[in-house]
Amino acid sequence: MTVVVDNDGLLGLLHEGDRHSVPFAVRPRRGGDLVQLVEAVQSAIDAANVAAVSRVPDDPSWCTDCTLSGRVVVAELAKGVMTDVEVRAWFDDLASALGETASKVVAHPPDKRIPLFHDWNELPPALTAFVDFLPADPSVWSWRPRPEVRDLSEDLAEWGRIPGATAITMRGLDSFITPPGAAGRELRTSAEVEIQFGLWQITRRPRRARIVHFTTKAKGYLQVIDETATPLDCLPQLLPALRTLAPHLAQARVRRGLTAAPDELDMSYVLQRPATPAEEWATMANWIQLLSDFVVDAYVAQVLTTAHMEKIGTPRGFTVEDLGQDRHLVVASDPAPWLTGLNPDPEVLADARRTFAPAMLTREIADANRRVP
Repeated sequence: MTVVVDNDGLLGLLHEGDRHSVPFAVRPRRGGDLVQLVEAVQSAIDAANVAAVSRVPDDPSWCTDCTLSGRVVVAELAKGVMTDVEVRAWFDDLASALGETASKVVAHPPDKRIPLFHDWNELPPALTAFVDFLPADPSVWSWRPRPEVRDLSEDLAEWGRIPGATAITMRGLDSFITPPGAAGRELRTSAEVEIQFGLWQITRRPRRARIVHFTTKAKGYLQVIDETATPLDCLPQLLPALRTLAPHLAQARVRRGLTAAPDELDMSYVLQRPATPAEEWATMANWIQLLSDFVVDAYVAQVLTTAHMEKIGTPRGFTVEDLGQDRHLVVASDPAPWLTGLNPDPEVLADARRTFAPAMLTREIADANRRVP
């Protein structure tokens, strides 16, 4: 029995509005094993991608991965040549490679409603990167990131892509559904007209999200939410976005934060501990100018400058990746003790603080460098 491909539905979704991708679902045969289906779909995607490269070597349509959502496997065909002929050919190759493991391939349009996130609060605190940008104008207290950050909009939108996700643009106090193909463009437009803005790409079932959000004082956050995974599993997903932003950062700090609504000073609520003095200073404009030179604390992962690293030397228990342009990605060699609980293992944290101590932002440094408005 062959796999049925709903070409009319798939092409109809492609032609809908400003779309440059085709989210789709693969349904199992009655009684089919879902774990086996996920493996079969991923293998079929790989085969269809290879065939697409042979047809259009310079610009193939492409699908990266798939995920289980309820009783179907969802994925998204994107990029490259998206003519009707090429889309049909790609899905024909997918169906042939699926063999007997699936019954149908259908369009899987993203939700057209902005979800209410109240039930997301029941999820454990999510892995979050709090980022501090180099400001465009340090003399202005409501700093913006440098204009070059706008050029990263397409890369950030691509990082945030989840198969079958709804893309939501946040612009000031407004939010609106955005076609996936327009997400990068809308993020860039937001950067030009608002200080606070972001792009959320989410799925409801299971609850997953990748969030890029810019706030005031040249700050922002990145967040990976996945109710099917642990923060330890999410760390490799978060790091590529930090590598993208690194040249424009004074520093970045990774820890767990309030799901879908992180705040740098949420520690007492989310992590059940008070903020350290340095964590409080890092949020205030009086000391933002110090962040390129001094670390706030030890974390499971950080983006640091060469000035930081010259003070620290070779940090014991961490790997250091040179990102170029005087930026370094510093990640715990064993992230598990940092992310298994709400807070890092106390002994591991204490040892790491001794390692980072030469670059730590202290009260003496803060008092000597307070910026007066």
